[in-house]
Amino acid sequence: MQALCYPQDGPEPAPYDATLALEGGGVRGIVTLRLAAEIEKRTGKCATDIFTRFSGASIGFFNCLALNYPNEFNRPKYSARAAMGLFEEAMPQIFNRTVLRTILSANGLLYSKYPADGLEKMAQKYLGNTPLNQSIRQILAPAVNLGPEKAYTFDSREPSSILMWQAARAGTAAESYFPSYTLEINGKTHTFCDGGTYDNTGLGVDYPELFKAATTPKNIFVVALGTGETKQKISTRWSGSAGILSWAPEILPVIFDTSKSQDCQNFKQMLPDNFKPGAQHAFALLEPRIPFSESALDDASPENLQKLVESTNKYIEDHDEKIRDLCKALGEA
Repeated sequence: MQALCYPQDGPEPAPYDATLALEGGGVRGIVTLRLAAEIEKRTGKCATDIFTRFSGASIGFFNCLALNYPNEFNRPKYSARAAMGLFEEAMPQIFNRTVLRTILSANGLLYSKYPADGLEKMAQKYLGNTPLNQSIRQILAPAVNLGPEKAYTFDSREPSSILMWQAARAGTAAESYFPSYTLEINGKTHTFCDGGTYDNTGLGVDYPELFKAATTPKNIFVVALGTGETKQKISTRWSGSAGILSWAPEILPVIFDTSKSQDCQNFKQMLPDNFKPGAQHAFALLEPRIPFSESALDDASPENLQKLVESTNKYIEDHDEKIRDLCKALGEA
């Protein structure tokens, strides 16, 4: 499962500023990896040779780390296609619980639905003891600091002793799904959970970097990969008077979609939604429509993962021109 990239020294400095943002969404993260694999295939380059910065929330952060995990030549150890294989292996281990835990946690109402064991084991297995600041490209990821600071951004360019797997564990502790994670950073103890509730696309934490890039003559490109859009909505017949037990299972996808809608709207106001060849600045969101039956964040069955990939393949086929223009613009930039 090695990368398709040649084993040469790290990526060349790019003459442009390009962000790849990977949305959170549990097992639906395989959708963003499939889309990233298509971009790598069409450009003939690794994602780290195309994009100068990565951002992602929750599983999107985990996927960013996988794509930026260096081998001994400071090249990506995993291509996006290889990362898909790791993903398919890891998800059943991560979203795994006993019948007793299901009962005692009241299916996540009393405490987290899943233990942290599988998540930590898989993070350590695939990301090892590599420091976060050794990622090939800069990675930004939102998290919620349960201390006084509240919002927090993991930035791989900041000096610290955080390991990649520790950052992945802290940034993917989705509320009600996994326990929070306590981590010491530069002598201070912090307790983190998933930042997807306020920035599920990872685009929000990229704003400051985008504004910096806007002061340079560089072209600016932003590509956001979504984990799948569904048409399911909360019924207005009862939602207005529903209590927490009725709201809780339904509201999280609404929060995620609202965050994504706002972020994408903001970026479209700043950058043209047009990746035609020769474009100097552009933004694009690639995201398939998926059936509600495939939308669960924690259905890690091989059958569901395969359906998600098939839905993404259909999206790629139906949006061939858009993806072709995007890849050509990035390849020629």
